[in-house]
Amino acid sequence: MDMKKTLKKMSKLELVELLAEQEREIQSLRQQLEEKEKLIEERTLRFEEFGNLAQAALAVNEVFEAAQRAADQYVDSIKTMVEERLQQDEEWNGREIDSTNT
Repeated sequence: MDMKKTLKKMSKLELVELLAEQEREIQSLRQQLEEKEKLIEERTLRFEEFGNLAQAALAVNEVFEAAQRAADQYVDSIKTMVEERLQQDEEWNGREIDSTNT
């Protein structure tokens, strides 16, 4: 009730000034709101990027793990081949010694 009485007692000029002041305050609040919304959008994009980066890191990690498994298999197969070759060489060398003795 006090606000109504206060407004009734104000002159038209005072009311116009009050409206202008409120309009400036509304504009300032709208600008602040817009800035905050932009910040929220930027942070949301950053979080999405972090999520995408984390997913990419996991994918890269899976690729490295698969590459490591393939490299391990390759090394194992080479070792097996070398061992087989050494056995063959030993067998051949043993045969050559036998054939020279007979």
